[in-house]
Amino acid sequence: MIILKWHYNDELHKEAFGKERPITIGRSNSADIVLEGNAQVSRSHASLYYKDNQLHILNLSKKNPVDVQNSDKHRRLNSDDDAVLEEGAIFRIGPAQFQVVSLEPEPHDGELMVQCPKCGRYWPASKLDCPIDGWSLANARTVRWPLEQ
Repeated sequence: MIILKWHYNDELHKEAFGKERPITIGRSNSADIVLEGNAQVSRSHASLYYKDNQLHILNLSKKNPVDVQNSDKHRRLNSDDDAVLEEGAIFRIGPAQFQVVSLEPEPHDGELMVQCPKCGRYWPASKLDCPIDGWSLANARTVRWPLEQ
């Protein structure tokens, strides 16, 4: 599970994404994260994807860069450049600043999980608060993974 937070148009956003498919960011309404109304953001600007068990970012834009800050290293990605994103990494697409809040491992069979009462997402039972909305998981429903259908 990838947890991202970002600031755009004076609003704070936070969302969790699975690792099974790329996450697209851009101006287009077909993007997973839509950044409307800014010429510094391309229609299809960047893609986040997993390769070799690491999160990568790929700049899809032909003219707009992506700035990446991992630990103490800064890198500007031009068209078709990619970089590994660590937990805590910050990257900028136009005026939007993103942070990789957490890279949660996918649950293992038989693992105890808790369901956040607010957002409904499942987290390892060791979590005290939901990483998305901050709600306490102390009284959350506990289940064994995978969920039985």
